[in-house]
Amino acid sequence: EILRRRIRNQNLLLQEWARRESALKNQYEELFENANDIVYTTDLKGVVTSCNRAAERVTGYTRVEILGTNILGYVAEEHRNLAMQTLSQKQRGKKGATYPIDIHTRDGIKVSLEVSSRLIYEGGKPVGIQGIARDITERKIFEQMIARRENRLDSFFSAAPAGLAILDNRLRFIRVNETLAQLMKLGPRECAGKSIRETTPELAPVIEPAMRRVLTTEQPLVNFLHEGEVPAQAGVTRHFISSYFPIPALEGESRDLAVIVGEVTDRKRAGEALRQNEERLTRLLA
Repeated sequence: EILRRRIRNQNLLLQEWARRESALKNQYEELFENANDIVYTTDLKGVVTSCNRAAERVTGYTRVEILGTNILGYVAEEHRNLAMQTLSQKQRGKKGATYPIDIHTRDGIKVSLEVSSRLIYEGGKPVGIQGIARDITERKIFEQMIARRENRLDSFFSAAPAGLAILDNRLRFIRVNETLAQLMKLGPRECAGKSIRETTPELAPVIEPAMRRVLTTEQPLVNFLHEGEVPAQAGVTRHFISSYFPIPALEGESRDLAVIVGEVTDRKRAGEALRQNEERLTRLLA
């Protein structure tokens, strides 16, 4: 009776293990099929042995058409060498790797993927490759758009005849163009992280309060006239017209400050000379 009970308990335990294994297998298959990313396996030569629905959706090929084909056949020409090199490294037993790669769909559309792959082992020996490929086409397009905007901003900063700068809420330079940096007798990169008081100590008592007011009220200040000495020409009073605008900071909820500075010293001198000439003429005619 004791022996029968043990055998019955062992059978029940084996049945429970089989049930759990079947449930896990079903869960894996469901995850495999319904994953948003492409999930696939290949042999060590790159021949596809399995793939999920996402592979069909992204490539435009059916699963029957994909199985048995070499994965290199889908890779864009410019990334073919990278794919072959990665496959070769896998054949030599190199472990997991993540890399970007472009493929062509059935319709000839280029799709950008981020691929993560690892070796499959049986009996301690590599027998295949398992990979997950995420469609990053939209992300790549967005990154390229951001890069183009950055290049346009760089061109604008470099070519602008007026002084341009962006400061953080502690009035430290984040970015400054060559025109403004020359007034401070520095290069644009040297200005980064420096404060107004460090770069233009003579002007700081005048312009700092105006800048802080803009950051506090979040209201722009346009055509602010001020004068003072700058490091580029110590001992000489120069005249400027500036505008300050609050802009969103890249991080957090604080505000940065956009600055536009134009020098009007020559105009001021010309106006003063004209006024003096008018006074002389008035005295002569009096």
